[in-house]
Amino acid sequence: MVYIVAIIKTMPGLPRGPIETFYGTYTESTVKNAARTRLVIALGMVLTGVVLSGNLYAANRKWVVAKAPGVEIYTNGNEGLCHRVFNQFQQARRVFQSAVAGGQDVPLAVRVIVFADDEDWKAVRPAVSSSGFFQSGPERDYIALRYSGEQSDRILFHEYVHLVLNHSSVVLPTWLEEGTAEFYSTLETGDGEVRIGLPIQPHLATLANQTWLGADAFRGINHASPYYNEVEKVGIFYAQSWALVHMLNLSPRYRDNLPRFLLGLADNKSPEVAFEAAFGEKFDATLIALRDYVRGNRLGNISVELPPSERTAAQVETITPSAALLLRADLFAQTGRTQTAEALYQRIVKDFEPNAEIETALGSLALKQGHDGEARRHLERAISLGSKEGATYFEYAMLLRDAKAPREEVDAALRQAVEMNPNFAEAQFLLGLRASERQAFAESVGHLKIAVRILPRQVYFWHALAYSYHKLGEDAQSRDAAYHALNAAGTEQEQEMARAALRLTGDVALPSSTKPAVSVPPSWENKRGEHRAEGKLTRFECLAEGARLWLDIKGEKKSFDIIDPNHIAIRNGPAGSLQFTCGPQSGVAIAVEYTAANEVTAIEYR
Repeated sequence: MVYIVAIIKTMPGLPRGPIETFYGTYTESTVKNAARTRLVIALGMVLTGVVLSGNLYAANRKWVVAKAPGVEIYTNGNEGLCHRVFNQFQQARRVFQSAVAGGQDVPLAVRVIVFADDEDWKAVRPAVSSSGFFQSGPERDYIALRYSGEQSDRILFHEYVHLVLNHSSVVLPTWLEEGTAEFYSTLETGDGEVRIGLPIQPHLATLANQTWLGADAFRGINHASPYYNEVEKVGIFYAQSWALVHMLNLSPRYRDNLPRFLLGLADNKSPEVAFEAAFGEKFDATLIALRDYVRGNRLGNISVELPPSERTAAQVETITPSAALLLRADLFAQTGRTQTAEALYQRIVKDFEPNAEIETALGSLALKQGHDGEARRHLERAISLGSKEGATYFEYAMLLRDAKAPREEVDAALRQAVEMNPNFAEAQFLLGLRASERQAFAESVGHLKIAVRILPRQVYFWHALAYSYHKLGEDAQSRDAAYHALNAAGTEQEQEMARAALRLTGDVALPSSTKPAVSVPPSWENKRGEHRAEGKLTRFECLAEGARLWLDIKGEKKSFDIIDPNHIAIRNGPAGSLQFTCGPQSGVAIAVEYTAANEVTAIEYR
């Protein structure tokens, strides 16, 4: 049976105890009668069964939208496509909420953008080979894809799994996350049930014709690896990941122990230790068994009964030309294509009457470019126009802070940001941090608990929460927050930050099975920088490829490029400052080493 619910239930705010009592031994014969197996279908129901024919998804000259609380579906296909996408998405959300304690939904609103032509899609896709992607933003999550028929449904399901897992504090091995996304991508619905685990023929062909990855290479792949990024290599990794997750979910030999593996990961055991403890064999042996599983054509599937639900009719509306431009400009801005976004925004300003949303977007772009005066004019204009966006007030708060405005003014702008959007995680985090600086630790905990619920993979959120709990004398809660930080840590520096939080409570005897430090092959050793600069970090800009740091060096703004974050040395990293989210930063003093090509090779905290 499929047990992804164990990962979902590690979301902050859900009790961990029921995980262990919930999982007994499930067999295919008991699946249909297990009430909580409804969650199984939640991860893949977005657009299940949307098999379009004729010209239903043909490109349209206009953009249309269907909205409900927490979701927006945009497409330049016709209204029929928009209706179908909306209805399936709403059904998926209802099933997901009904299966999780308290009816918890993913914390951020979701915007799905379905492109029905190549012209717009080619401009926004992250790579030539890409047909869809998931992007998390400060106020909402995004799924974008080029829809061209039945095969596109798999892409959408895949990205939705990433969206859901992004709100779990457990960082999965790359093979497990990608394999899970692929496993759920084939969902089919009909006659009140959903079918899970259907074969993916291109993956089977790849496994039959290409050399498989060995155990060490396979489990060591991360987002910086060639087998994750290069077109000619990525196929075997995805195929092998899918096949392994399929076997762990559906093979009688493994499926009953899969929850134990996931719980081991949640308890901060290394993937290797958790795997062997759960399945009673080493990872290498399982990959050997996987060959027999695939060769023996044992890739079955399973049907799970759909829960009854009411369908809510969507009102599909045509959006204005300016709103259509703004939609695409926002997506460009969120994915780091600043120049393209700016060109669209300027076109909107030229051809249409400015509004608060446009002024906020222009202000954010000006901030990214280091034009603080221009940014302030746009943001103040947005506020005067009655902006309802949290981003308006958050960006304005960062400008006030950098201008050394009184603390009360900065805090007031941050509070306005969370009033407009209580799920603005960065604003909640900064309010919590600033409350901690005032020794208002109970207030700090209130804000930080919201921040970790929204973005539970941000290690520095958990560290700050552990510190505030510790100062309140609540060591049990502090220790729990510190272990969440350890669970979410993906690098050696993040692990050290989490350990520092644990040491606050006197817990110095860390589990021997904690995740090992990342081993870097000699061929991947970091470059060395020939130059050095010191200043205050004011912004971390996420780009389509890599990122960009902005430093304030004695009043002058200067940017430095990050080509590969995994190959940058971090030195003297203070707890809470080793991981960045896109956008304004707190002004921490750092030094960067960089090459003649302006590429950052090291970051040193001062």
